[in-house]
Amino acid sequence: EAGRIEFIKSPLECVPPAQPPPTTEYNKAPLDVIVTPPQEKTDLAKECLEARVLELEAALEAERKATQRERLLATKLQRQLARREVLQRDVDRERRLRLDSECRLRNSASEAERCRARLAALQREFSR
Repeated sequence: EAGRIEFIKSPLECVPPAQPPPTTEYNKAPLDVIVTPPQEKTDLAKECLEARVLELEAALEAERKATQRERLLATKLQRQLARREVLQRDVDRERRLRLDSECRLRNSASEAERCRARLAALQREFSR
């Protein structure tokens, strides 16, 4: 969402490994109960967050590379489009020039035919 990064824990991710419940040794005093210290829990949480940060950094790098590829592709396509537009203008110009040339050729041919007919008429008139 517009560059906002959210840290979301999946339910299976970052779950501490199952540890047996604290056990009491019956031959010791009740204060000697084995309990997981809070430091281990915070270490596990830190490791989990560090792993998530690494995962997000890898995803960000992959996204940057994909964005760069898309930018390069867009630039390439824009160049191709510009080239095609130039070629299309050239083709249209050539087509117009060819049509003009064909029109001039038809006009010249009809003028030549008229001149031939007039020449033939004048030759007949002089031969009489």
